Order: sequence, then C-alpha cells, then structure tokens
Amino acid sequence: MPRIGKTALLLELADKLLSRAEQNSDHPIPVIFNLSSWSAQRRPLVEWLVDELHTAYDVPLAIGKTWFENGKLLLFLDELDKVALEHRAKCVQEINAYRSAHGFVPLVVCSRAANYAALPVKLRLHGAIEVKPHSKIASRKLYLSALITSIAAAFVIGFLTGGRVQATPRLRSAAFRRLYGSTIT
Repeated sequence: MPRIGKTALLLELADKLLSRAEQNSDHPIPVIFNLSSWSAQRRPLVEWLVDELHTAYDVPLAIGKTWFENGKLLLFLDELDKVALEHRAKCVQEINAYRSAHGFVPLVVCSRAANYAALPVKLRLHGAIEVKPHSKIASRKLYLSALITSIAAAFVIGFLTGGRVQATPRLRSAAFRRLYGSTIT
C-alpha cells in the first residue's frame, strides 16, 4: 500500500510540473533524487546528482552535466531525514552550496519536520510546508498517478536527448522504481 504524507505530496507536485514541462520545453523537468544514498560517498552535490541521473535513468554523464549547467532539471530531493544522522548537516551544507553556486535555483527538499528541526544548520530556502497525512484513498490515487508519471518522465528524457537516451523498458522501470518506488511499503 502507498505511503501517505510528504513523499506522496512530492509525487503529486512532480506530476503537475512534469505536465507543465511536457507542454513547454522552457520549463525544467522535475526529477526526484533520494538523498539517503548521498551519505555513502558525501561528494559535492552536483557530482552526486549527475551520477545518480546516469545510474537511475541511463542518462549519459555528459548530457546530465549539461542539463545541470543549463538549468534543465528541477530537483526534488527526498529523504533528507534518512541521510545518516552524522552526515545530515553536511548534506544541508551541500544543498545550500549548490543553490548559492547556481543562483538560488528553485528546488524541493523533503524531510520529517522533527528531524529537520534538530539540525544545527538549516536550508536557505524561501519557505517551507509541513504536510499532514493523506487519506488511504488519496494515497492510492497518487500511487497510480506516480506510475503514469514515471513512464511519461522516461519519454520526456528521450525527447530532450533527441533519442540519444531511449525510453526503454529498463528506463521506464528504473524511473518508476527510482522516483516512485519509495511510495510502496
């Protein structure tokens, strides 16, 4: 059964913004990254993001790097609260450094409120939203929406790369597992 709460809302927002990006190529593509895997290597955020894009979506490293440099992606950074406790503050510093170096680009960061409040360093953002749980029915609808969105994301990536990255079954499967698999308990 799907989870309820912050990740479900993140998926809903990503779905809406993906629809917008499909309609207008000037809008960045929302891509969800799970920060919990960042703490294994603790590299500069851009390096980690480019590698994650390559690993999860088969996006060639050079294309991924270009997308970041040209602001083609809208980052959804999930699971800050699941970054190893001893590395969480450093992760926040990396996110702040990324935003500072890239003109304070918009992004979404998800974390449990209590875990975030306990951090000694805070994200430099313009605002925050505390999410209250969804009903089970709403969560199921979001799960189905996530499945459709993951397939659409794979096709958008193929389109943006001029077919250099194909929307293969593996890519669609990776998109679903990587972006939305965490909604399944």
